[in-house]
Amino acid sequence: MARKKKLFVTGGSGFIGKNFTELAAGNYELHCPTHAELELTDSDAVEKYFRQNDFDVVLHMANATRIPPIGGLATEKQSSRPPAPHGGAVFESSTEDKSGRPIAGSSRRAIYQQANSMEDLKTSTTSVVRQDLKTSVETAQQRARLEDSELRRLATLGEANQCIFSNIVRCEDRFGRMIHLGSGAEYDKTRELKKVKETDFGASVPKDEYGLYKYLCSKYIERADNITCLRIFGCYGKHEDYLRFFISNAVCRAIFDLPIVIRNKNVFFDYLFVDDLGGIIRHFIDSSSKPKYKSYNATPDAAVDLLFIANAVNKVLGKELEIIVKNKGLGLEYSGDNSRLKEEIHGIRFTPLESGIAKLHDWYSANKKSLDYKQISERV
Repeated sequence: MARKKKLFVTGGSGFIGKNFTELAAGNYELHCPTHAELELTDSDAVEKYFRQNDFDVVLHMANATRIPPIGGLATEKQSSRPPAPHGGAVFESSTEDKSGRPIAGSSRRAIYQQANSMEDLKTSTTSVVRQDLKTSVETAQQRARLEDSELRRLATLGEANQCIFSNIVRCEDRFGRMIHLGSGAEYDKTRELKKVKETDFGASVPKDEYGLYKYLCSKYIERADNITCLRIFGCYGKHEDYLRFFISNAVCRAIFDLPIVIRNKNVFFDYLFVDDLGGIIRHFIDSSSKPKYKSYNATPDAAVDLLFIANAVNKVLGKELEIIVKNKGLGLEYSGDNSRLKEEIHGIRFTPLESGIAKLHDWYSANKKSLDYKQISERV
């Protein structure tokens, strides 16, 4: 009997993590330490964990979502909830801290602002990324010493996530390969992304903290030998926050015969069913050959708009609920070209939207008692 591959999984309790571990149960030897069991921003703890364990594959899905301020170093705005790690429709800086100490990442921000051309930017970024990630770890350790009674926390989510990534990759001699979940936000969401290709990476640097963090990780991955980045634009399925994400919210509102609400403008997204993402991840885990590319857009064939999805929910559930669009016009498209992924995974198929909605409806219906009707009905 063949030995099961040993996987270190971060973010195993999150939306995608829960779905993957359920899908992969029995196929791999999964190690999914909780936050309480392993503080990923603690470089010493991470290094100790890897010294005690060798892994075939690291699956990095964790994203820091809320970092409390430390000693007044982070503002309320800096420590607020970030954009959705897995993309999709969501309902909803300075270079020094207050004591004058440089904030990790300030050097790259200054370089980005001073670059006279995209070529300057690419050259500057290449020389800065590795040092920037290393600085994040050192800054985290310095700040942790300010409060002995606190866990090692960072001033900004960007720093926390860069620190986590750096703590893992510095232990690369303890694992075979790494799969990192990236984001379409790496292409800069302030512009329209219409079936954007991986070769467009770097054409525009993300303006937001989350996108910039993912961007920096991908710059590192470009020069790494054993890391693959899967960029997710939109993903939907069970276990996601049904109050926050559109498809689950639409299905839950429909279950209670409430109007389906698009809380901003209509917009086109790439929505990948979470089981399909699990299959893609498993391909990269199981493949005996090295991937041809360092990064892949993990997206379905066609982008769909929120109004089309709302009508699909009505159709699948056999209802004629009112569909409310709060703001007129069309937002910036957010979709990625999947040609490179289809070249890697021959014959890949994607779950049709209506089939995914039907599966999601069945799951929410079976768990209807756990749904918060009050919050579903009031949050419009």
